[in-house]
Amino acid sequence: MIKKIIFIFLKVIKLIFEYFNDFLDFCFYSNNGLYTKKINRLKYSILIEAHRIEKGLVLPKTKIFFGEKLFENLTNLIIELLKINNLNCMEVHKVYNALNTYLNFHMKKKINLNQNQKKIFEKVLNLKKIIEENSNKISPESSIKENNEILSIQR
Repeated sequence: MIKKIIFIFLKVIKLIFEYFNDFLDFCFYSNNGLYTKKINRLKYSILIEAHRIEKGLVLPKTKIFFGEKLFENLTNLIIELLKINNLNCMEVHKVYNALNTYLNFHMKKKINLNQNQKKIFEKVLNLKKIIEENSNKISPESSIKENNEILSIQR
């Protein structure tokens, strides 16, 4: 009986220790962690926003001209990244591809734009222009090629 209690006690201590280690790892190395560099935070946030665009486009009932705040946030993140680094990274290429897909999706719809939709369309075009002007050799296929290169290196 005492062995069983000691065994349970040791398991609980081990569990608490593991949770504490996980908590410290989170505090130090998560996106907002103490040891995470600003550039990595920006790239991570940009990647999440690009994924939000992609997710919005694949939904069964995609809203027309979704994401006004998303594009404002993404523009701010891209400009912030541009202040400390160039835009030649996979995350920005992914955004560029998502923007192209977004624009193509809406151009295929052939709808007359109201004022709000024109505003969103201009934000997307402006963001695309910022990326094109500050990136070397960016094209819609570039992030696909870059991802394939990364995968081939990892193998």
